[in-house]
Amino acid sequence: MRPQNWDRLLYNLSFSNAVILYSEPQDALIRYLSDIQEEFRLSYIPSLKNLTEDKLIAQIAKQLFNASNATGMDLKQLVDHYDDNNNCYVVAINGLPGDGVINQLLQMMQYLAGRFNVIFEVDADQASQFMLDYPSQTISFIGNRAKAERASRSVTKPLNKVSSGSLNPTKGGKPATKSAKSVFFWLALAMICIAFLATVGWMIFKPKVESQALQTTELKAESVQAETQTGEETAEPQTEQALDFVEQAISQKDMTAAEYFAKKQTELKTDSESPDIESSLKPNDGKPELAAEASEQAQMPGSEELSDSEQQEGDSEASDLGEPVTEQLEETVPPFVESEAVAEPEPYDNNWYQLQNQSEYVVQLTLVSSEKVLTEYLAQMDNLAELKVYKSDKFYGVTTGLYSSQNEAYQAIQDLPDKLTREGAFAKPVAAITTLISNKN
Repeated sequence: MRPQNWDRLLYNLSFSNAVILYSEPQDALIRYLSDIQEEFRLSYIPSLKNLTEDKLIAQIAKQLFNASNATGMDLKQLVDHYDDNNNCYVVAINGLPGDGVINQLLQMMQYLAGRFNVIFEVDADQASQFMLDYPSQTISFIGNRAKAERASRSVTKPLNKVSSGSLNPTKGGKPATKSAKSVFFWLALAMICIAFLATVGWMIFKPKVESQALQTTELKAESVQAETQTGEETAEPQTEQALDFVEQAISQKDMTAAEYFAKKQTELKTDSESPDIESSLKPNDGKPELAAEASEQAQMPGSEELSDSEQQEGDSEASDLGEPVTEQLEETVPPFVESEAVAEPEPYDNNWYQLQNQSEYVVQLTLVSSEKVLTEYLAQMDNLAELKVYKSDKFYGVTTGLYSSQNEAYQAIQDLPDKLTREGAFAKPVAAITTLISNKN
């Protein structure tokens, strides 16, 4: 069975990005170090005695990264140099170090959010001092918090006396309590007054609002009625025209299409020839011989033959007009061909890393969490042909170059421009990237 504070400690290390102030003298932090080491890379500093800030940073780097020579480097440089993006770190210190070390640790908590945790094993006075020095820092307190709060109040007691002014505080802080109660009383009274005034105003203006709404409804009803009457008046002549057309269609329902169009053609020809016939039938200004010739031509048998042939031509033309044109339209309309969708290429190339020699190294420039951020980053680069991108389970990594050894990769980093190294470029083995890709699959 694990000790009593382990569940709280593991929860804060796994799900919160807060500084853990551990203050439990009867349940020392050393009891949990082996359990922490199973889940995280751990650096534990049991004592700050005779440790300068540089020596303390070097000792943390040695425990976290097995770095033998870390003198002159800050914690961020060490993380950029040794971190492989696959580990979570915990730095536990017995006591409070100097402000320089604390600031570096807090910076790393923001830089590696969710993967870098800090535990200070302190007493109540040290906990209260940390809360006063870093009031905006998120803190998770494990231990006797009441003692820390009392110590914090004892530190700020002179300020409270000065701010109280001419008050005569009594035992238990009764004046402050009375002041708070009076504030709440006046706030409650103000809210009641506002509610009463709102109710009265609603009762006064409610009839006016209802009358305006009724007038608006009546106007809308009148406009709808006027529109309906106008529509009926305009619809009557259209209805009469439609009825005339229906009667014509009913009277001609026994006619075929050819007969109908032949009749129309004959009527058109009769209308066009009627002026000539009338002119021929008129008296010719005292010339009876012309009228006699016209009557003889009308009685000739050849005229009936011409009328019969003309009627046959009309029938053929009507039958031609009655044929459907659907087949011609189908021939002229080209068939619709669906265009094949072109798949967009992926922004990463995992196969390239799997085909390389696994003992070689690349220079990793950055690691982003989404394709949108990756696109924005690549848009700022000028040498896209020299960059490679891989995708792990949750991240996109951007690399450049391919080197046979780690030293060659480090030398290449020194020659890169600041634009590529500003986000912490470091040498990374191809084998580690291949492992991340395999875990993704």
